Amino acid sequence: MDKNTDLLHFFSSQGKSFIKDALKCKAHALRHKFSCISRKCPAIKEMVFQLQRECYLKHDLCSAAKENVQVIVEMIHFKDLLQHE
Repeated sequence: MDKNTDLLHFFSSQGKSFIKDALKCKAHALRHKFSCISRKCPAIKEMVFQLQRECYLKHDLCSAAKENVQVIVEMIHFKDLLQHE
């Protein structure tokens, strides 16, 4: 499991719905878009970044975050934010 689903039980109902819907959104979009892009790593990273942004906006990250600030803080790993390849 990833860090999103490991902490799922700490989210409010709205937060749980957001996580589940956003994950479904990303999985669905990846299935449709993956075959259409270059298989080079930078292109894949850019596609995933864009899909994540679209899915988070579509499923209202801001509203879910307001009710679940502490859990979201627990999910954030600063090494992931600072990592640069």
